[in-house]
Amino acid sequence: MNKRMEILTTASPRWDEFVDALVEATRVPGPSQSLLCDGDRGEQRYRYAKAVMRKLGKIDIEKSIAFFQSHGGYCDCEILFNVDPD
Repeated sequence: MNKRMEILTTASPRWDEFVDALVEATRVPGPSQSLLCDGDRGEQRYRYAKAVMRKLGKIDIEKSIAFFQSHGGYCDCEILFNVDPD
């Protein structure tokens, strides 16, 4: 059985679903519009994005992260601000 793994890009059919889930995963509870982010270094880097991709399933996480980095997404919040500024 061939399990084709998707690379998440802005052209991916599941991109909007990924972004919505990443926003929810990083949203600080309460009335602020702040997002949680562990920065662009260390073991927790991309913690929320990786969790969302695992939950969505059948996503090549490493290649997706390479895409994010090539488009200015060096951490969870930069995926939202730089890779998908809308």
